[in-house]
Amino acid sequence: MTMSDLSVVLVGGEPGRAVRAVAAAWTAAGLLTESLWVVSDDIALEGSGLARVPAQLLAPDGTRAGDLFELVGLRHVDLLRLVAVQQVTHAYRPPAAFPAHARLLGDLLQAAVPLSADGVSGTRVHRVNLIIGESRATGLALGHLQPVWDVNGIVAAEDRPDLDRSSVFVRDPGNSRGHSAAAIASVGGLWSGVPRGALDTVQADSTTSEGDLFVLRSSARAVLGTDAAEAVAREAMTMATGGAAGPAQLLGWARPATDPLAVVRRASRFLLDQGDWRPGSPAPPPEPRQVVRGFRAALVDAVRFNGSLFRVGGALALRTGRRLFEDAATGILVGRESDTLVRTGPRTADSMFEVAQERVQAQESELDAAARVSEAAGVPAPRPQTWQQLRRVCFALVDGGGLPAGLAAPEHGGLRELVPPWAIAPAPGPTPAAPGAAPPHTPGRGATSPSAPAPHEPGGAARASWDGALVRQLDDELTRRATALDEELARLDASVPAEPPGRAALQRAERRLKVRWVVAVIWFVVAAVVTASYFSGQPTARGASWALSLTVLVPLSVIIGAHHFYYRTLRRYEWVTEQALVDRRRRAEARIFARRERARLRLLHDALVDWAEIIGHLVHRPWSPGTATSLELADDVVQAFPAAVGVGVARGAGERGASPAALAAVAVLCHRGWSSELFDDLVASLDEESTDNGHSAADLDSRDSPLSPRRQLLQACRTGASSTLAAQRATARIREAVAEGRLRLPDRLIERVGRFADGRPVRETEFYRATLGPATPFALDQWTPAGLHRARHVPRTSSAWVPRVDGELPGGVEVTETAGTVALRVDISRRAEPGDLLLFASDDGPGPASTRATSEPDLVEW
Repeated sequence: MTMSDLSVVLVGGEPGRAVRAVAAAWTAAGLLTESLWVVSDDIALEGSGLARVPAQLLAPDGTRAGDLFELVGLRHVDLLRLVAVQQVTHAYRPPAAFPAHARLLGDLLQAAVPLSADGVSGTRVHRVNLIIGESRATGLALGHLQPVWDVNGIVAAEDRPDLDRSSVFVRDPGNSRGHSAAAIASVGGLWSGVPRGALDTVQADSTTSEGDLFVLRSSARAVLGTDAAEAVAREAMTMATGGAAGPAQLLGWARPATDPLAVVRRASRFLLDQGDWRPGSPAPPPEPRQVVRGFRAALVDAVRFNGSLFRVGGALALRTGRRLFEDAATGILVGRESDTLVRTGPRTADSMFEVAQERVQAQESELDAAARVSEAAGVPAPRPQTWQQLRRVCFALVDGGGLPAGLAAPEHGGLRELVPPWAIAPAPGPTPAAPGAAPPHTPGRGATSPSAPAPHEPGGAARASWDGALVRQLDDELTRRATALDEELARLDASVPAEPPGRAALQRAERRLKVRWVVAVIWFVVAAVVTASYFSGQPTARGASWALSLTVLVPLSVIIGAHHFYYRTLRRYEWVTEQALVDRRRRAEARIFARRERARLRLLHDALVDWAEIIGHLVHRPWSPGTATSLELADDVVQAFPAAVGVGVARGAGERGASPAALAAVAVLCHRGWSSELFDDLVASLDEESTDNGHSAADLDSRDSPLSPRRQLLQACRTGASSTLAAQRATARIREAVAEGRLRLPDRLIERVGRFADGRPVRETEFYRATLGPATPFALDQWTPAGLHRARHVPRTSSAWVPRVDGELPGGVEVTETAGTVALRVDISRRAEPGDLLLFASDDGPGPASTRATSEPDLVEW
């Protein structure tokens, strides 16, 4: 976890305000990070033991005045530094009340910050008493030290253009203000890119006496203009997105796709056969059932039906009487309000027709209820895997990432083929209108159409239309399906539903049955009379047989034939009625399915419009470097720098230009799967929490609201937040590659500017390397004979924070590589005592020497 820190600088009087003005100019130029400044004269004591502390926040975007504790409380801070600065010149001494004000401010800050309850959290207050003197200044009273603070630091009164050059001394007026600002920036951790303060790790321990102090000396180097790593990152991002084919031609493991449209067509077919992209499947339509029966069973059924007709043959002629009997039987046996009608024989034409109509009405009620249930149930939202797989395919075709199982990765000659962004999704921004009218399912807010490359671009003739883009193919398929569903609904609405057959056929069959019965009866009567007359004479056996046969068998055959014809007519009527009911059910279910599928396609399309734009932003404009961060200083500010702060400007590149480094940087940024990583970083930056099953809120979102997770993601792309974040991550990745040795930055030529410029350009690494020289002793004119005798003028530790280091590191210097364009070197002495420094000696001679024993040798040879 990165530690957050903040420095509060306490200064006194007009000299302090002058130094604050210098620090404000450096901060506005980007040389220093933000800090809080308090002038001791402005502190207003209150009777309650509290104090009102006005402060100024110095930040790169300007200054802001406010209450110190309110400004501190606006941010989370792990380390809070309090740097109390006392400036000493021949003409100025810190006010006598300054140490008391510093102690009060330290106590108030300590009381205000949160304490640690677990040894990890909380805020640590690091109190530094920093004394900055002019060369050969003396006479500072011991009361200006803070014995119980973490450290008392004395800034060496020397100002060297380089570690191996002569000091130009510290004078007031002169370089004193810049010298003080540089020392405060070093101790307060204010230099841009330097991660900590020079005295952050120096604290009192059990062997430290109240009078102990440390002497420090700092020197800095800064290059004006754009940071080399950032410049390379910006050039790499421009190269990766500048060509029509994308970065494929710049990568060693990939090549531009020979036929990108064929690749995306194969990918679109794969997607359209997966999950929610597949056409919906309606339930199998019902079919009228024909019962398969054996000959014997069918014969028995027909005979039984014919037999029943014999029992009620007379009733067919007396229908009125039978109907009265049937109605009475219904009321007595089952009740008139029941679902059963009692009949004495086969149903008549009217009853069959009524039964058919009742079945139609019952079916319509059932289908209407089913339609209402379907509408109330709603349409299921697209599954989150739908969008996850869409992104995976789109990004993998552009960045060479892994494709889903079943979709082969395009390769040619052992290299992965990458399709250009235009073949995946529309480019954000103004685009040509889609040919033809808007599809019926196009939402009112309008979808962005893919933009086609110009015909004069490489391959532009083959890509003169944006119809081949992957998301366009998906959209076209959804449009085709929606149109087909609209046509199907129109056809169903226009067609006339099948109706059961009318009663005419049944009535004809019934009349025929009656006629045949009448004929048979007449025949039987006439034949019976004739037969009786024949039998009254002298009948023969053969004649009697014929007479009986003609009397009985002929009418019986006529009746049986009529019965069977009537039986077949009834069965045919029942079968046609069943077919009509099944057809009506099939039509109703087809209408329900078409409406639900139509609504599902609308949901899918509406979400596809958003995801197409999101994907378009990420593949067309993955990075937006924005305005280059650079150190720009006015000439008067540069001229006012102390000698120890060397400022240079880039005059050009050395033997290696920026382009080779940018090509290598493209390979760092455009690794396999880089587009997917950009999307994951964007989702993480929006603090979007995943559900228990790992799906993001945007994948689960189906709302049409500007506040929905998917629209928030889209808004981040439209406002450039996604590309800006990606550019920041890309620059950090380039810095990481440089730190790990995987990428070598161009070695620019740097020429120092200002009063101490020598007009000799040097390579950037050499310019920064000037801060890595051996530790020379502190200037002797600030030490008493006792301090020199005890070798307190010899630095004990040397630390350097350098953006770029090439070659072998020098011994005795703790070197840390940093980001940015500022290098800092700090030398810290052994523990010293006030008697070791002339600063605390009276104007008449050296002050009292300390008699405390020390574990360090009393004499060190130099």
